[in-house]
Amino acid sequence: MKRIILFVLIIIGFQICGGDNAISQWSSFDSATHALLAQGIHQVHIEEYESAIETFEKLIDLYPQNPVGYFCTAAVYQIIMRNYRINLFEAQFDSLISFGIQIGENAIRKDREDALSHFYLGGAYGYMGLHKLRKRDWFGAFNDGRKGVSNLHRAVEIEPRLYDAYLGLGIYHYWRSVKVKILRFLPFFRNDRQKGIDEIWSAISKGRYTNIEGKYAMIEIYYNEKNYPMALSLNQELYELFPTNPACLYMRSRIFERQEKWEEAKNTSQQLLEHLLASEHRSIGYEVECHYRIANCLYKLGDLEQALVHVKKAIDLKGKREASKEIEGPLENFEEISKKAVQLYNEIIKQDSYIPCRENY
Repeated sequence: MKRIILFVLIIIGFQICGGDNAISQWSSFDSATHALLAQGIHQVHIEEYESAIETFEKLIDLYPQNPVGYFCTAAVYQIIMRNYRINLFEAQFDSLISFGIQIGENAIRKDREDALSHFYLGGAYGYMGLHKLRKRDWFGAFNDGRKGVSNLHRAVEIEPRLYDAYLGLGIYHYWRSVKVKILRFLPFFRNDRQKGIDEIWSAISKGRYTNIEGKYAMIEIYYNEKNYPMALSLNQELYELFPTNPACLYMRSRIFERQEKWEEAKNTSQQLLEHLLASEHRSIGYEVECHYRIANCLYKLGDLEQALVHVKKAIDLKGKREASKEIEGPLENFEEISKKAVQLYNEIIKQDSYIPCRENY
């Protein structure tokens, strides 16, 4: 959140998610299709990614001329890359999301009143925009973001009860207001922070597939609003369901830090690090951040010896990172974390109570 990015690009970075409320806008799909969607979504959240991909590929087989299967399968690859901060699956993502956009555009040309095609097309453009943002393709990201929002707006114009679409719109309205608050003096600027929050809660409570990811979105918003009790309350709900999910653990550790609950923050970052190390996907940058965060907690707790062990590990690791193979974290970039690690190391070795084996970094 410290990095100022183009506001329209945060829009529909919503991921697929789970829920149980049945509403009429999904009636064009039969029960078997909904079962596949629910199954794949659950597999994503419990990190059975390969199984989720297989499940969503069945949707492509069922609906080859509908963007739903391509969007959902691409979303799995995007979630893996986001959760583990790698770009290993860029080719698969690019191919699926591009084809999903093509299919969606074709479907809308045939029927401009197809709300679901607008919905999935909006999501696909949103994903594409976020992906281009990470590649620093600013114009491409802006253009895709604009198309994404436009399609989501059109989806709810056609079918106001398509509550799942309000998740993307809510994320857009809130973060647009936050990121461009410097322009609030302009007569055409609207502060839609509360509108965005209301839309996300509408998606959480009424959407069929937006309950879980809506809560992830609200955790980040409450964190940004410094409402840490609410952020932790929602995080606790998700933690009880998905105790090893990296996205859940990362925000949990950051919330504990803001509350100065250093023991809880340390334990959570340690749990996250152990999970990352056990994964087949490795991000040196993510490991560096975990070691830094553990070291900082230990420093706050007065354990200088163990703090030094972890901060030295962070500093030693950072030189091994291949930036071209990794993506940045959501709150701070790798350069910022690296600088903080060096600063923490210098603070530790200045302490009179500690006799260090000093090294220059």
